Amino acid sequence: MIKFTNFYYRVKDYILFSRLRSLFSLSSLIFQNCYFLFKRSLSIKSYILKLNKTIEENEETPKTNIKIWYMNITSHLAKPSLFSISGVFVMKLCEFIGAEVNYIQCLSGFDYCHSGANPKIVNQKMPCYSCIKFNSNLYEGSKKLIFDSNNSKNVNDLNINLNRLINFEYKDLNIGRICLPSIKSILRTSEISNSKNGLEHLRRAVESSINFIDWLDKQYAKTVPDKIVVFNGLNFNEAVLREWGINKKIPVVTFENGKRESTVEFSNNIAVISGFDFVDRLLTPEEEITISSFMNNRINGSSPPGQATDFIKWQSGADHDFKENIPSSRLTVSVFTNIDWDTAQAWSHDIFNSMWEWLDYLIPIMKNNKDINFVIRAHPAEAYVIKRTFNSTKVWFIKNKLHECSNVFLIDADTPYNSYELIKNSDFCLVSNSTVGLEAQYLNTPTLASSWAYYTNFDLVTKPETLNDYKSLLNNWLEGKYPNLEGYNYKKLNSYLYQYFFETEFMFDDHIENYQSNHYAFKSGSVVNIKTINRYEDILEGIINVGTFKNHG
Repeated sequence: MIKFTNFYYRVKDYILFSRLRSLFSLSSLIFQNCYFLFKRSLSIKSYILKLNKTIEENEETPKTNIKIWYMNITSHLAKPSLFSISGVFVMKLCEFIGAEVNYIQCLSGFDYCHSGANPKIVNQKMPCYSCIKFNSNLYEGSKKLIFDSNNSKNVNDLNINLNRLINFEYKDLNIGRICLPSIKSILRTSEISNSKNGLEHLRRAVESSINFIDWLDKQYAKTVPDKIVVFNGLNFNEAVLREWGINKKIPVVTFENGKRESTVEFSNNIAVISGFDFVDRLLTPEEEITISSFMNNRINGSSPPGQATDFIKWQSGADHDFKENIPSSRLTVSVFTNIDWDTAQAWSHDIFNSMWEWLDYLIPIMKNNKDINFVIRAHPAEAYVIKRTFNSTKVWFIKNKLHECSNVFLIDADTPYNSYELIKNSDFCLVSNSTVGLEAQYLNTPTLASSWAYYTNFDLVTKPETLNDYKSLLNNWLEGKYPNLEGYNYKKLNSYLYQYFFETEFMFDDHIENYQSNHYAFKSGSVVNIKTINRYEDILEGIINVGTFKNHG
């Protein structure tokens, strides 16, 4: 099934990254409209209008008069994603309480964008037509700022190299570094070189960003926003706006994927890397039951919809014959990788410059300790639909001839093996900054992290500050001197996990539904009134008054 799915998406990728892309996206949009009409007589164009009609004002409605600029062009092309719908929903709530919301809509203003870039063909035309069509429908009836300038400025220095381009600045903004996480994501690799492909992708992003900054300055001269709300905050199109806003001392809010399915997280920083405002408190008995049940279901692969990612579900309950080949008498160390090109990894590396540098550091250690089992678990998302990667752990494994080592094993991304079983059978775990580090501690398996993560500031896992410290600790652990968890503070861990999974994100299931294969829409008949405002007051408080965005239920 997995192999068939991967073949399907390889074919789909070929179409999406071909000159047929815009036609494909437009056809998909037409199909979605037909599906809406067939299912519930509600078109993609009309569901926003329908929402506007369901808003009920009364004298109790709180009021504000702030001006908000809202931008989200990278969560979708012609697809009603969770983020496109939830973002508009939250902005409508802001309008409901009196805010003036200006939706920044791109009308081919970006001649290169995160969503439309082709990793194989750098100069391919962006699929603007279908994107414009969808967003025109999405923002129908709303106040908009139209970005349609095509007066792109070029980085004409013929001698420019990757390093100079990364450090390229324009109007006090380091555009090169702002764009770099996006280029890694587009190319599905963290290893960007001076090769023509990598350099040209970054150059196009920088040039498009210069054009956008000039346009933002013109809009700023006309009206000054009180707040800026953007999707993700690291995809370069929105990242430029975020950094520009910060430079103008305008508060910026970001939103992204939550910790559980179909949830959204908001932040006054960059949502995907900011962590949350952890409070070291004891959980109530009810909260203890909630997190215990959640973690057990997650580990067993039996989480209900909305409480586990798909790759956790499909990998669970399967067997793998590597256990039969591993001497049980040896010390066993599990090594968990990340999707290193993911924007969430952009600012996490401190001891090592990248996940690959960390893995390279481990190569001689693994080869020289033949009496120790090392089991490398490639992140399942490498084979997952939206995270398929071009420089996989398997390629790295074979390239470095680790398959020739009798004590080093690989569980590949598409191998349906439960990673939690691996943790249980390990003496300790090595991670870069994966959430697996927390989960390993939960399963009584010590964890050594090599990169900063949202949880490494709270003494929940072992995280050294320097390379020398990491080297010393790892050597001790390999000698069997890894931490005894008998005195570990599991109450603090449970408190962190509860807040992490249940107080950092928001569900919109009363008003938004996943109606078809991760295509979202407003529920038919849902009404927005003062009760809705009260339910989402933590989000509105964060946007209007710079709150913490902690979900108090």
